[in-house]
Amino acid sequence: MNKSPDYGQDLNLEVPLFIDTDLEVDEHGVLNLKLFIYTDESGDSPQTLNLPFYRMTDYIVESHDEEQDYQQLYSIANELVKESERIREVAERIENSTSAVADLFNTAYVSPV
Repeated sequence: MNKSPDYGQDLNLEVPLFIDTDLEVDEHGVLNLKLFIYTDESGDSPQTLNLPFYRMTDYIVESHDEEQDYQQLYSIANELVKESERIREVAERIENSTSAVADLFNTAYVSPV
């Protein structure tokens, strides 16, 4: 069988993209990294990609375990702990706020200003 010659050409395309990210827990209790990919300047109708956070964690653990790179694993774990503490502090502040207490007792919160 004759193989036809390759007449193809490499082509570099420049496509303007804007990528936004978010973390969200879905209805099944799974933490997801959400990627919103915008392909035009209007900002309408992004493509959305949901990546379960545990998949990223699995990849990180597996790749660093193979390389026996425990220092990087500790560094990543420490950074995740710091960020989780920061998120928790904000959640507690919101939960303990005057307006949240007013909501709890089904009353209207009137700002003193």
